[in-house]
Amino acid sequence: MISLDEEIDRLYRIPLAEFVQARNDLAAALKKGGDPEAARRVRDLTKPSASAWAVNQLYWRARPTLSDLITVSDRHRRAQQAALAGDGAELPAAERERSRAIEEAIRRVRDILTESGQAASDPLMRRVATTLEAFASYGSENPNPLGGRLSEDLESPGFGALSSLAPPPTPPPSAAEVLAAESRKEEEALEAAKAVLAQATARAERSSAELDSARAALARAEDEARLAASDVHRAKARVSELEGKRVEGG
Repeated sequence: MISLDEEIDRLYRIPLAEFVQARNDLAAALKKGGDPEAARRVRDLTKPSASAWAVNQLYWRARPTLSDLITVSDRHRRAQQAALAGDGAELPAAERERSRAIEEAIRRVRDILTESGQAASDPLMRRVATTLEAFASYGSENPNPLGGRLSEDLESPGFGALSSLAPPPTPPPSAAEVLAAESRKEEEALEAAKAVLAQATARAERSSAELDSARAALARAEDEARLAASDVHRAKARVSELEGKRVEGG
């Protein structure tokens, strides 16, 4: 005996143009069979959009393609988490692999539409791509997993989904940790000040030694200047003396 879930699954697998009639027929049969609750459940099913129906067929006709997309998307999410934690080595390759998986899923949907005799128009395929991108953003953590019963297009999860990738916030430091950090800063500041003082003292000592050396050199120079001046004076006197004698003898 076919279960109700199997009957509902069949509705999402048949050609889209047959959905409404098949749904109504099933609801009528359930009501006639004495199950008004099941009939109401079936009657409330929404006819999928063309793009949602096309994506559903990945689940019904190309499950490996969908499984690959989920697996790759999970790896991409882990690479994003690692990148947010400071290790982005795996992210470029994961992004390329994710793009490849989405492109393959889009190609397979296009093939299914062609096989079903339906036009894969550009607007429809853009909606398919948007749904697959949104689905890939969650991977296996999708709160609404794709089970072949999608009734409308999915939208990008936006920043809210990405925020779940971030590592948990660091708890505020305790009072003891704050005091310890302040103490370390004070110790570091003291050590830095001591280093500056040592450098300044060394420079002052060198400058003082250079000044003492310069003063000694100046004193020697002054002595030599005085001696030279005395020699000049004596030499002038001698010259004057000799010139006077020459004049007297001439």
